[in-house]
Amino acid sequence: MRKIMITALMRNALSNSAVRSRLLVINMAPLYYVSQLAAVIFTLTFLEVLSSLLSNSLIIVDEAHRILNRYVVGESIIERLIREGRHDGATLILVTQDPLDVKRNVLDIVGHYAVFKLNGRSAIETADLLGVNEEGIIRLRPLEFYCHGDGITVKAYIMGNQGGNYPITSDIIYRKMLERIDDQDYVGAMIRRFGRSLNPVLVPQVIELGRKLGYDVRSIIQLAARKDPEYYRLLSRVVIGED
Repeated sequence: MRKIMITALMRNALSNSAVRSRLLVINMAPLYYVSQLAAVIFTLTFLEVLSSLLSNSLIIVDEAHRILNRYVVGESIIERLIREGRHDGATLILVTQDPLDVKRNVLDIVGHYAVFKLNGRSAIETADLLGVNEEGIIRLRPLEFYCHGDGITVKAYIMGNQGGNYPITSDIIYRKMLERIDDQDYVGAMIRRFGRSLNPVLVPQVIELGRKLGYDVRSIIQLAARKDPEYYRLLSRVVIGED
């Protein structure tokens, strides 16, 4: 399977627009739900094929436990990037909800950590990793986290709207969009600025898909504000690439 994937990747070079772009997103979620093994192999193979182009780059791996699971044997390209990437100026960020799922040797060689609230064994093991009391990790509040680097651990807070209530903020933004629904430029600007902060996420692609299916913009925003199942169906079609 790995040989087939390498051959396919080598035959299909990245488009010129992708090469020029400063941002390349590889969404492996659809393949992962079909075959976890195929998704992991493809992701690691893709990085190996592009390894010569990864200098001075920022690589972010979400759901990192899927490709750095404790049961994976041998060193992967991800681990090599952690060990050797700094020499090429490559920065690697791994994101996971539970550090217990990640190989311990990977956690040991990571230089910096940002740890938000955890519970149970995850809190105990992470506390040992950071050299803090597990109670401190368990009692972290929203937007609080422990930052660890160069042997030093400090408690930090994400600046911004301290104590902000995201559901209330989302309602305000939705209401403002509905008030100015005839001003498409205003609605578009609001979505670009706040779309990823809204719950559920409101993105331009969902607006476009909804209009193709006969919804007007006001109806789509109202569906999103109500967290209507129909909105989630539209969102899922966009996420998995059906439209």
